[in-house]
Amino acid sequence: FMINFFSIRNIFLFGAFMSILAYLNIGTISSPAFVSQQNLERVGSVRINIPDKKLANKSLQVTTLDSKSYLEYSGENSYDVYTALQKTIAIWKKYGLTDQYLVYGKHQSGDTLFNWEIVPYYKSSTVIGRIWQQFVVLWKVTFGSRALSNSEQQKELNEYQFLFRNFIQTTQENIPDPNTIAIGNDAFCKKEVINKQRVLEGKLINVLYNYAPIGFGGERLHFLIIPKKHKVTFSALSKDEYLEAICITQKLMNHFSTTREIKSVYFFHKSGVDAGQTVPHWHMHMVLTSNETQDLFGKLFFFLSSLPTYYL
Repeated sequence: FMINFFSIRNIFLFGAFMSILAYLNIGTISSPAFVSQQNLERVGSVRINIPDKKLANKSLQVTTLDSKSYLEYSGENSYDVYTALQKTIAIWKKYGLTDQYLVYGKHQSGDTLFNWEIVPYYKSSTVIGRIWQQFVVLWKVTFGSRALSNSEQQKELNEYQFLFRNFIQTTQENIPDPNTIAIGNDAFCKKEVINKQRVLEGKLINVLYNYAPIGFGGERLHFLIIPKKHKVTFSALSKDEYLEAICITQKLMNHFSTTREIKSVYFFHKSGVDAGQTVPHWHMHMVLTSNETQDLFGKLFFFLSSLPTYYL
């Protein structure tokens, strides 16, 4: 069914109001004591964990074995992250969980540990269902979520161990063929868009400045990392494209961190309409914020940017 603009606006305004209350520490709910992460599988120099605080049911976390910050990630680390994420996606698809997902990471000034979290999204037949999934994840991105109990973590660990073990025994990792080239007609395949918004160019990757940057006030640093070849989802991305994308974001982050006061850096990419992908060409967002207000409103606009644009 169709939803008019005012319905969506009211949902967003309610979410924004509740978010601001929580930001001011009004009516916040305390979380249980910290529960240690449960290690699911090692993939080279990284491990896949059951996070103690998750953005969504069945989400998984990928981190380095030696607990590195984002700028410390080596090429080997990033390749192993790529392999771990591709393996998780293949397992979700094989067992019918989903083929739509968000990959999210955050670096905050002073952090010494960086994690990626891959979040499953489920097919919804209504716009309101999509909005709700987006809102729940946004809420947890902004304010955190309750810690899982040891028994909850162990139950999910057991379920995933069965899936991963069975997957290893019966099939190969779903690593895409980098020679497969699709021809697209999306914005990121159009020369006029690339020439207008491009700020950096690599061998395989372009960096664009977002024409509608997330943020509020001050300098809004919002970049899109996109492969030159048309790749619709992350699962179609080659290893070399991913490694170059991460290398470029590390250089951008290092540059802005040394020339400006940066509070937080957000990375996220979406695959699938229900996950909020609005352009059928894989792209990773990189958003840098410089203060608390910009940080908060950046998160709220992250939600708004995920809504289906043809309803706004």
